[in-house]
Amino acid sequence: MKVLLDATVLERPLDGVGTLTIGLYRACLAIDPDLTVIAVHQCPPRVELPQEIKTIGMGTKMSGRWWRRLVLPATTATIKPQIVHFPNNGHIPLGIKSRKVMILHDVFPLILPGYLESDEAVEKYKMRVQRDINRCDLLVTVSEISKKDIMAHFDLKTEPIVIPAGCRYKPSARKPALKPKVNPYFLNTGGYDPERKGLDVLIPMFIQLHDSGRLSSRLVITGSRGWSNKMAQVVADGVRRGIIEDTGCVSDEKMLNLYENALGLVYPSRYEGFGMPPLEAMTLGCPVITTRNGSLPEVCGEAVRYVDLSQTRDFADALVNIENNTTLRHELQVKGFLQATKYSWANSAATFLSALEKLTS
Repeated sequence: MKVLLDATVLERPLDGVGTLTIGLYRACLAIDPDLTVIAVHQCPPRVELPQEIKTIGMGTKMSGRWWRRLVLPATTATIKPQIVHFPNNGHIPLGIKSRKVMILHDVFPLILPGYLESDEAVEKYKMRVQRDINRCDLLVTVSEISKKDIMAHFDLKTEPIVIPAGCRYKPSARKPALKPKVNPYFLNTGGYDPERKGLDVLIPMFIQLHDSGRLSSRLVITGSRGWSNKMAQVVADGVRRGIIEDTGCVSDEKMLNLYENALGLVYPSRYEGFGMPPLEAMTLGCPVITTRNGSLPEVCGEAVRYVDLSQTRDFADALVNIENNTTLRHELQVKGFLQATKYSWANSAATFLSALEKLTS
């Protein structure tokens, strides 16, 4: 089977969508070495692809919009794959004759009140997503809650199939009780959207807990950021005072080290289609504080400490308890290890390959 992969998602720093794309294909190629995967991109990928994947780069001097309209269909016509895979929420151009597979990770702009600024923006978003759904031959999503949300808001030919992510790291044997107490920290990662990711609540709260003497750990924040002016001032104040460390994007090796040595991952998201950081944290023995929003209860089960963003006292107590209670951290680690075993790239890849075979048979 020959698959043409729209690899433009890999032209930016690695995020959840990119991690899912690479992890899924690495596992697919391990199961089926005869699978041919050709990644087409406009700009050079910023992440390393599996060596079995062939890459084609072209059209660097045109706009991304026209690249998608002209270059991608022309490349498909030349290569003639059985499948063209769009892993980043659609954006499927006209003129592609091959079977089209689309991963729609979530539809959170329709779930979070006020995320889109007007009724016109809502309708424009819905029209774009419905158009892509109509153009694809197989619709994939990453969690049961995303499947439910998609089915509630769009007209579908068939139900989406659910293919969750696995973890890019191998399980860790590190015990929280053995973690050094020198420069302890909580970790936050996985998002550039302060409001959706709950950072508008977490960061001021963390600073207030320091000011009151209830918390002594730092907060390490990783990933691409798009701070508003107001949030930028709050973050800058925390950095200046040594309460916050804003690292930006870090390597996989650095990320693994941050997970393994953190007191806990704090992931107060208001909505997630999957939520890869909690799965990575559980795999690596890092206790998790998160919310019951979106897919997070589906991914995390009862292996984490849940908080409600509207209950700031409870949220603050969760941070203080995790910092001070080694026994609690160890209990969450044990539960997290067990919960994380429910997700594997091999199982997801087997489901994906079976769906592709049915589509092309």
